[in-house]
Amino acid sequence: MWGNSQAVDEHMERLFLLQSGKRHYLRLNVDIPDEEYADMAISSKEAMDYYTERFKIDYLNNPDVQAQLDQWLIDSEIVAPLQ
Repeated sequence: MWGNSQAVDEHMERLFLLQSGKRHYLRLNVDIPDEEYADMAISSKEAMDYYTERFKIDYLNNPDVQAQLDQWLIDSEIVAPLQ
């Protein structure tokens, strides 16, 4: 499934770039190492708390991802670069 996901991601990024001339596409993938929660159809409170915590670990507390997100916001012209 990872290869298919990567192909879709690349295709969507190119499609958005061709249509707008800007990078208005950003895909966020959260790592779910626990097989118990791998089925994203689970919507229990426990599962939602788990997914939220995984998102925090993968994105909110990750300086590399924060730098990439900052660059994406600038590239897509959502925010202006800091002077």
